[in-house]
Amino acid sequence: MAETDQLHDLRHILEHNLGLPFTEGNGIAVLPDEHEAALTPLIDAIRHAWRSVDLCTFDLPRGAGRTELAAALAERAQAGVKVRVVLDAVGARDAGKDFVRGCRSAGIRMSWFRPRALPASGRVSYRCQRRILVVDNLVGFTGGAGIASSPGHDVQLRVQGPAVRGLAGAFGQIWAEAGNGPPEVYLDPHEQPAAGNAICQVIRGSSGMGWDDLATAAHALLSAATKRVRIIAPYLLDEPAWIGDVALAVRDGVGVDIIVPGRVPPRRFGPATPDAVIGQLTAAQAMVWAFEPGLVHGALMIIDDAVALVGSVGVGRRGTDRDEELAVCVIDETVVTQLARKFNEALWSSRRL
Repeated sequence: MAETDQLHDLRHILEHNLGLPFTEGNGIAVLPDEHEAALTPLIDAIRHAWRSVDLCTFDLPRGAGRTELAAALAERAQAGVKVRVVLDAVGARDAGKDFVRGCRSAGIRMSWFRPRALPASGRVSYRCQRRILVVDNLVGFTGGAGIASSPGHDVQLRVQGPAVRGLAGAFGQIWAEAGNGPPEVYLDPHEQPAAGNAICQVIRGSSGMGWDDLATAAHALLSAATKRVRIIAPYLLDEPAWIGDVALAVRDGVGVDIIVPGRVPPRRFGPATPDAVIGQLTAAQAMVWAFEPGLVHGALMIIDDAVALVGSVGVGRRGTDRDEELAVCVIDETVVTQLARKFNEALWSSRRL
């Protein structure tokens, strides 16, 4: 795919500000929004694993998805495949003793990420919000929803090609922090074959203080927008720098549409969007919408119908330094068009705030 001047500029803005190169030759598939349809390719990939399966997720609620997942993981582990699982100790605390016992008895290496008691308020930070599945280091999945997450709007990607290494590295970091020692260092003799035309950058967010790569990427993309910005976010925080970026974009003639959850269950782990933030954004002439069906699991940012950022992350610096997050930046006309269609579908089910 020949790069236009704008795509060239956006790519180099991100590479310069993050010090993280894009990879070429990736195949990106946008999975269906319906939960069962989105789950099927993940389970199929696990069932066809012959070398390794690495999985980390924030939540793992009861349901058919969890049962199907456990069966697929156990079958592969018993067949000699190296299977590793990391569950967030707060988000997945309802995973169930049967699931954990079944995994371990099948030979699956399983760890909890940052075990600690849940505060009475239910509002927690410093969790692992990364949703990653990597199979045989050849195909990966990531996005906003867990394997068995509750219904709601989600964006999930299947990734093939060199960008899979970025997902594998992000899993390795979480695996190490979950008490398994330093990240495993090895040379994978299997080359990542080209799988498509997408240009991708896998970007990690950390729960430390200050500006991480994801916050920097969001800032750079908003600053580079010239026509239109479309955002879906699980939550927005009172972050002056990010709100200022939106206000500057609107002042420069950029149309900004932002979709947030229409309702947040009381036991949801994570913040709701404060009314004050919505007020600041609407005062800046951004269009803010509430997704009426309810939850929004993952984040999506589309810049000028040219570049898309897809992941688990909340928008803004404080949205990215709360938890361990992950996003994939994609430059590909077909993929961005599909993601724009998903945004429009969500917009049709939203009301303006």
